[in-house]
This record gives sequence, C-alpha cells and structure tokens, in this order.
Amino acid sequence: MTAEQVPIPSWLIGLFPVFFVLLWVLVTSFLGLFSGWFQLQQQFPSNDDVPLLRLGGRSGTMSGVNFRGVLTLAACRSGLRVGLWRIFGPFQRPFQVPWDQVEAEPVTRFLMPMIRLHFGRPAMRKLTISVRTWERLKAASQSVAAPSAAAATRRLAGGFVAQWAAITILTGSFFYLAPRFLGSDAQPALQIPLAVCFGLPAIVFGVSTFIRLLFAVR
Repeated sequence: MTAEQVPIPSWLIGLFPVFFVLLWVLVTSFLGLFSGWFQLQQQFPSNDDVPLLRLGGRSGTMSGVNFRGVLTLAACRSGLRVGLWRIFGPFQRPFQVPWDQVEAEPVTRFLMPMIRLHFGRPAMRKLTISVRTWERLKAASQSVAAPSAAAATRRLAGGFVAQWAAITILTGSFFYLAPRFLGSDAQPALQIPLAVCFGLPAIVFGVSTFIRLLFAVR
C-alpha cells in the first residue's frame, strides 16, 4: 500500500521565481545596508568623471561583507569610484570618494599583505583590497607609471606561500594525529601514512593557491 502523491499546484510553481527574486533582492539589500554601501553612495555620489583606469572583477571586504570578484574600481581625476555588478546589488549605485577623503593603510590579513582604504574624515567605512590593485589605481590617479609588477608579485607570492604552508601543516597534522588520538592502534588501516597526510593537502592546496595567485596579480 503506497501513499498517493499529491501534485504540486501550478500556481505554486509559478510563484517560485518570484519568491527567489524577492529573496535575492532582500539579501543583497541587507548586505548593502550592513556593509555601509548605502551610506557611502549617499555621502559620496558618483559623477561623470572619465576614469583614468578601470579595473573590473576585483575583490574587497567592507564591514565584514566579502565582495569576491564583483567590484569595479576606477581611478578618476576627482576621486576613487567603487561600483558593484548590478546583479549582486540591484539598488547599490557606484560611489566616488574624493582623493583627499581616501586614506590607505597597509595591513596583513591571513598572512597576506593588503591595503585598507578609509573613506571619509573621520573614516565612515573601510574597504580592504589587494596591494597590487591599489598600486595601479594610485599610479593612474597621479598620472605616473605603476610600480613594477614583479615587486608586488613577490610580496603576494610570499603571502600565498605562507598561507599554503600553514594550511598544509594544520591539515596534515589533523589527518596524522586524529586517528592516533582516537585509539586506532587496533585499527592500523585507519592510520594514514605520514607522506599522504602532508603530501595530499600540499598538492591540493598548492594548485588552488597558484590559481588564486594568478587572479591576484591581474
């Protein structure tokens, strides 16, 4: 004896795209509010100044909200313009902060050299971006040649290697020690060889780290 399947009403299926769109707008608007984007676009409205340099597909963090690969940063004569791909922020308009209202602070995040930009005096919000991106924007705003990419690449590579080594050591140590702490002496098959414990994470994280480095030095 089987239970009869109740058909899904067609009107409910038709409402799903509407519900998804409303949920997406709600989530992106909440992130815009939490990150301070709405505050910045009201305080620093964008103008028609022609960009000297425009960099798309950039990543940054503002007030704990991670904008991964969806930012558009432009160096204009009058200021720094920050935009967001419209699909990820239907109501988030680009804002443009005058250069005298932008302060750059070198920071380190997860062993990586970064630049934290303070918007406003006193600072209203802070946007953290890569060192290489900031160097290119700053050079364009001053109409000078950007610093050598080799130096920035070396700094970025050093940070990525440090991250890779730390993650590999932590992951390998877990795989090696966990079975032994769990008393797997009676089950030797569960004890992973030392070379596998550290070699496999080193390869996996090494490939992903290399790919991230390629995107970071664009």
